[in-house]
Amino acid sequence: MLKRSQRRIQAAGNGPKKLSPAETRYRNIFQHSAVSLWEEDIAGLRAALNALKARGVIDLRAWLDSHPDFLDEAARLIRVVDVNEATLALYEVARAESLKGPLETRLDLRDPMARASMRDNVLAVWEDKKYCAAKSNAVTTTGKRIDIDIKMYIPPEDDPYPYMLVSVLDITARVKAENALRRSEEELAQARKMEAVGRLAGGVAHDFNNLITVIRGYAELVEENLPEGAPARADLREVKRAADRAADLTAQLLAFSRKQILQPRVVSLNEIVRRMERMLPHMVGEDLELVMFLQPDAGNVRADQGQIEQVIMNLAVNARDAMPQGGTLSFQTANLRADDALLSVHPEIAPGEYVTLTVTDTGTGMGPQTIARIFEPFFTTKELGKGTGLGLATVYGIIKQSGGYIYCASELGKGTSFQIHLPRVLEARSADPNNPTPESGNRGGETILLVEDEEALRRYCRAILAGKGYSVLEAANGDEALEVVRSTGTNVHLLLTDVVMSHMSGPELGRKLRVLQPDVRFLYMTGYSEDLTSRHGSLGADADLIEKPFDSASLLARVRKALSAR
Repeated sequence: MLKRSQRRIQAAGNGPKKLSPAETRYRNIFQHSAVSLWEEDIAGLRAALNALKARGVIDLRAWLDSHPDFLDEAARLIRVVDVNEATLALYEVARAESLKGPLETRLDLRDPMARASMRDNVLAVWEDKKYCAAKSNAVTTTGKRIDIDIKMYIPPEDDPYPYMLVSVLDITARVKAENALRRSEEELAQARKMEAVGRLAGGVAHDFNNLITVIRGYAELVEENLPEGAPARADLREVKRAADRAADLTAQLLAFSRKQILQPRVVSLNEIVRRMERMLPHMVGEDLELVMFLQPDAGNVRADQGQIEQVIMNLAVNARDAMPQGGTLSFQTANLRADDALLSVHPEIAPGEYVTLTVTDTGTGMGPQTIARIFEPFFTTKELGKGTGLGLATVYGIIKQSGGYIYCASELGKGTSFQIHLPRVLEARSADPNNPTPESGNRGGETILLVEDEEALRRYCRAILAGKGYSVLEAANGDEALEVVRSTGTNVHLLLTDVVMSHMSGPELGRKLRVLQPDVRFLYMTGYSEDLTSRHGSLGADADLIEKPFDSASLLARVRKALSAR
């Protein structure tokens, strides 16, 4: 009997001349696989299953899950009696005897995948199927874990050969590719979500930032004209604080959607973290222990220092909230090469050199469902009123806009770790530019052409500039601005214009004005564009930019800086 069965296995693998109809049906399934022959007390198993059916057990799947001892007994009824050469190669064994014997010694039913495979086998007998399949995993004799696809030909009740033909196919590469594809699809879905909200944020941010500038600006002007101690001063300060909160919210939306204005320069993550180390205790509380593991030779990156500081602050605040009873918050920097090992886990990373910042806490941690959504806008696990759900979305947007990657690893009760990879650059660190401040008592006398299609904002800017002695020409759009210059013949020292306007953009107006007045300087106002060059044309090497919303001090400082560069 055994010799005949062995011939049947050889036939299934090598394409024999004499095959039964059932064998012919399954020949192609098994001919390229590792094949083994299992001997099973099918009659005894069917008798036990029929007894269960007689007792009214209909949902055998649920019953098997609740009676693991039945699966253990089924495993004891099965013996591996022969294997082919492909099976030996799959499990990295030299002799067939190493794999022969009772199945219970080969199959660890504590493994969920192994138990599921056994359950499918038992269910196939219950349902009198001739064929069943399941996916599982196995470990070779060298300790290598592989993903496998198991197919079983289960003989019918009237089959004279009491053996099961079992095919095992190594699908490790396919599973790896499927996992990579799934991660890519998840990244694409996340990107599409961000793009949708980004379009919404970009669409409203321009007008919203104009309004915030006007609200805060006029509140400031009115406050300056009130006597000290006037009750209305306190009310106006509340108006300004509310405007500042609105500006912060808009900035977070733009950061998340990757439409905020960055001012990248070559910086050191080590220096940024050391600088933040002095202020972090005041932010997270003294009950958290801060630990720094900064690699001395960690390379430089090109990024907006203020935005990277925002990333660190957001992650620190999240860590603080996850450790209400105290804990440890650590920061670690390191150089990293995106090699095959990293790309196998994160295939979306571009090959190259990176500098990594890892922020780890010992807090409450998160489950898989939460991790899958943490970078979504407005998703939060905090109580109502305790968070906007934009903190991590902002972090994600900043890192992606800086050309980097961010990943989160967490487990409930075991803390959370965020790992940030930013492309490494070889250039030396850039000088840290000082924020411009208006010179005390300096009043302008130059002529400024102010072009802004938002009337309220234009009136506000005019009031600020005229109050400092500047001569201001106004226009609501580019065509009107050029007509003012031509009709008056005035020598314009500075063009102060919005970037985004109907009919003619600010950069286009600047190019046309330079033809008329080659020595004119430019200061552009904008509130949301992440790529001014591609959408509205180059601003020019000698142009300056002020981001909305701004206050009077910032406006005057930028105007003075632009004019002083002449």
